[in-house]
Amino acid sequence: MAMITNNHLSGGKEKPVIITRSNENMSKIETFLSEYQKSTYTLEAFSMPDMYDGVPNIVCKIPASVIVNHFEVPYAKGPVSDKKGYQRNFSKTRILKLANRLIHERISLPLSLSLNIIQPNAFNSFDKNQFKYNPSFHHSLRVMDGQHRILGIKEAFRIVKEAEGTDVNLSGAKEHLEALVLNVTLTNTPRIEKEIQIFVEINSNSKGVPVDVVLANNLRRMAHGEIDVFEVAKSNDEDWQISNANMLSNIVKDFDSVWYKRIKIPGGEHETPNVGITSMTKYLRVITDSRECKLLRDDAKAEFIKSVFNAYWDAFRNEYKEVFDNPKDYAIQKAIGADVWMRLWPMIVQWSADNENLTNLRDPKTYQKAIKLIVESCEGEDKNGNSADGIDFWKVGGPIGSYSSEKGKSILVRELESYLVNA
Repeated sequence: MAMITNNHLSGGKEKPVIITRSNENMSKIETFLSEYQKSTYTLEAFSMPDMYDGVPNIVCKIPASVIVNHFEVPYAKGPVSDKKGYQRNFSKTRILKLANRLIHERISLPLSLSLNIIQPNAFNSFDKNQFKYNPSFHHSLRVMDGQHRILGIKEAFRIVKEAEGTDVNLSGAKEHLEALVLNVTLTNTPRIEKEIQIFVEINSNSKGVPVDVVLANNLRRMAHGEIDVFEVAKSNDEDWQISNANMLSNIVKDFDSVWYKRIKIPGGEHETPNVGITSMTKYLRVITDSRECKLLRDDAKAEFIKSVFNAYWDAFRNEYKEVFDNPKDYAIQKAIGADVWMRLWPMIVQWSADNENLTNLRDPKTYQKAIKLIVESCEGEDKNGNSADGIDFWKVGGPIGSYSSEKGKSILVRELESYLVNA
């Protein structure tokens, strides 16, 4: 029997996946949560002031096993005239990522969910800081905010249940899920328009945490001795990001470095122009992923990467001091310049070895001739049709501006590499 497992995908490039399961497994999956079901649940709850035209609400602590047994997501289907649903379709990727983190990292979910009961006067069952939730009377808990968290938990339950009777031991994950309790803001209104109003209010005013802030805070956690940060990143194949960011956080404080105060770390000092810490960690990967770096012992890699990075940019400063004396006039130390020139590093290394017999990657002289050759070959026109060449090509407002997109940067890198090939 075939089942479409993600028939509510949210845009993107994801496509429905058909998974074939036996009738036995299908039955197992459909009933895997029944052992947690009860006719009534007594929940710890606290009253809150009414919201939006007198909509009553309480704050509850609800076990995850209760929510995944009794929730409903009112998905939007068809035209606007179909007034029953309003939620966006889910992302399978987000669900699987959360399920895996719940199973392998045993994370908690501290942010509050927003759920609604449409049965009128449901809070008559609320008394003395207790809410007696009766699914047969109150019906499903309608999800206004938190569908991916709930679906991720349900998927995690499914995975650990399917692992029972196999060689995979997920008993610890099962215990974690069974003990997981969520904070819930629970409203009681039969008016769907009020559900939609709350949904819009939450999603219109919520703001995701910028990636630079997340990365900077992970570095701070590590500085306080929380080594799990790196181990979690390693399990997600993102340890390079933590290592590179940690290194750059030191470079940005080095007065002798070209990048002194020019890598933007939230909460730290920086000057303009600058490049965000997350972006620069990505650009630095051309060195960290290089053959020369991979051949080193792990305890020697950090010093190698730092010295090579500084030597490369010192070479640029040695040839074009005016760029770094007047950085606001040039795009070199903006994202476009840093990205393009870091992408050029492998080609410059190879060209210098083949043509100049220079192989010391920690010596600025290894890179200087190639950098000068590329810069002196640059030419183009700005948006007003004025021509600029050499280092003027890289001035803010000059021809470099037409290459700011990802596609444009890739085109520019190929052009600059061709100057070396044809030299």
